[in-house]
Amino acid sequence: MASTSGKVTALIASRGRTYAGGLDGFRPHNDLLGSDDVILTPADLTAVSGAGPVVTVSGHTATDGQPWLAGTTVVVRGLVLVLGAAIGARAAHRRTAEVHP
Repeated sequence: MASTSGKVTALIASRGRTYAGGLDGFRPHNDLLGSDDVILTPADLTAVSGAGPVVTVSGHTATDGQPWLAGTTVVVRGLVLVLGAAIGARAAHRRTAEVHP
């Protein structure tokens, strides 16, 4: 754990990655633990003075990656439709050019 003079704290993992936001910042973003792993930890993981209450939680929670995934899916589908329409129009133009030289 690290603390600055402004009282900002962050958890530092063994691989050197830092996690701001305490336990809620660590659990969804760490690559050390899985959702099946259970940890016993202070509720305020980055507390500088005193441990406070101890909680048992899963070591990893799912990140909230759904919004960007949904947006990306919409964009990709749109591009596929536009590309399909362009290919269809080009094929139709070629057929017309071959029939009416």
